[in-house]
Amino acid sequence: MGRPAWLDGDGSGERLPPGQALLTIQALAPGLHPFYERMLQHILKDKAATVHACLRLKVMMMLVYRPLKRAERFSVTDLSESEIKSDHTVDRCASFIKMRGATIEFVHQSSREFLTV
Repeated sequence: MGRPAWLDGDGSGERLPPGQALLTIQALAPGLHPFYERMLQHILKDKAATVHACLRLKVMMMLVYRPLKRAERFSVTDLSESEIKSDHTVDRCASFIKMRGATIEFVHQSSREFLTV
């Protein structure tokens, strides 16, 4: 778990080599809406508690001015530590947000834009 779904390529089950992931993202950039829609539907099929935590985190990420610090996610999302199990929620939202060091941020501006539409 924690591997973004876009690293799995076109859905055929074949995984992209690590060096090709960025090229894949850049190639998708102009028409990402269908891609993000599939990723959102994938998240919505998870357990209800995970879906709730993931959606809550994404909404808060859209509302804050800057990327969140890891320690801020509990107070900003109003979710308890048990609801946001370590990095599980960030991992489940990996098509939209990522953890870089101690900071949670959108993977790309287009992922933020998709969620605001």
